[in-house]
Amino acid sequence: MVKNTLRHCLLLVSLGLLACAAHARSPQLPWQPLPDNAWVVYQPQTRDMALSEIKWHHIFKQLQQQGAKGIVFQWSAFGTAHFNQGLPETPNLSGVNLERLFELAAQRGLKVKIGLYSDPAFFKQIKQSPETLDDYLAQLQRHSLQQAMRWQSVWQHSAFAGWYIPEEIDDYHWQSPLQQEILIKHLQEFIGKLKQLTPEQDTYLSVYIGGHQEPTKTSAFFKRIAEQTEVNLWLQDGMGTQALSQVQRQSYFNALLSCKKPSNTGLIYEVFRQQSGPDETFTATYVEPQQWQQQLKQEQIYCPTQNIVFSLRYLPLAKGYLQL
Repeated sequence: MVKNTLRHCLLLVSLGLLACAAHARSPQLPWQPLPDNAWVVYQPQTRDMALSEIKWHHIFKQLQQQGAKGIVFQWSAFGTAHFNQGLPETPNLSGVNLERLFELAAQRGLKVKIGLYSDPAFFKQIKQSPETLDDYLAQLQRHSLQQAMRWQSVWQHSAFAGWYIPEEIDDYHWQSPLQQEILIKHLQEFIGKLKQLTPEQDTYLSVYIGGHQEPTKTSAFFKRIAEQTEVNLWLQDGMGTQALSQVQRQSYFNALLSCKKPSNTGLIYEVFRQQSGPDETFTATYVEPQQWQQQLKQEQIYCPTQNIVFSLRYLPLAKGYLQL
């Protein structure tokens, strides 16, 4: 078929018709749509605040047309950077903050889940002794509740769809029973206070697996978190980081996302491919259409309660708008 196409192109050129060079190229797979009713995670960065409303309109329009249910702001504040009120250290930026993005998304019919406070040193801080870990988590909780109060104007908005806690939980740092007790107590108190502020809204938390415990232990730990704290768990699929082999992934995921024994767990589809090493600054690139198609096919066997895509920055519709 390719040879015939080339022969046809040469014939046209010999006749003086300049056309069809594109037809001779190898066929490219089209970008597959998002998973059904997907929530797309947006990870705010300071450089994004220079993006104009017109460009954000385009991004949200594309999300709506591709069938997204809504967007998740991964955090409202990252360390000292506060994205829901503008950044005092960058007064010359002409873009929009998260409060305005909430309005723009709502105008497109998208729902919004709001992330709270994220500590850049979280994974370093949680390695401290149990005696001080409790105090650290209490400090995180205070920072996040302060962020929640700053969103008070949208608590009753029809587009508001719950809270996201940016404290990613894994199967490595929380292996001891005492650590797990401290974590669960923290989440119970935290989610209880969020419920007092917004009784009708749910809270979400992401978890990921590095293969540090047996699948039965990991699934039991995650299920215990969900049952005792009433948080909705989102399990990262690990395709972007390649932390697990396909065989390992199936062993863990069958215990958490089985269609025979459904649990209250959503699935995060990682739509990026990590390029950096374990001890290097994180860098990643876009996933190829063929890889995305295969990823969606592989994960059709599971039955998550929600589909989540991480992240907006790596979707084709954001190219030229959100830098990597």
